[in-house]
Amino acid sequence: MSGISAPFASTRDDENDRTPGTVPEGVFPQVPLLVSVARFAESGNQAVAFVIDLTERKRVEAEARECQRRHWEIQLELEHADRVATLG
Repeated sequence: MSGISAPFASTRDDENDRTPGTVPEGVFPQVPLLVSVARFAESGNQAVAFVIDLTERKRVEAEARECQRRHWEIQLELEHADRVATLG
C-alpha cells in the first residue's frame, strides 16, 4: 500500500461569503465546499483528490442553531412566567 506524503496533503473548508442573490452576472456563485488533495509519497505525479458540497450541511447547522435559539427564548419565557405566578 502506498503512503501519502503529509507535506503535500491539503484540506480546505470554504464558506460562502456572499449574500444569496448578490453574485455579479457572469460570475459563478460560491458554494461551501470541502476540498482535499494529497500526493503519494513515492511518486510526485500521482495524487488523490475529492470535493464535497457542504451546502446541505451548512443549511442544517443554521436550522439547528435557530431551533436552539427559539428553545432558549421559550425557556426564558417559562422561567419568567413561573416567577410571576409564584410572586402573585
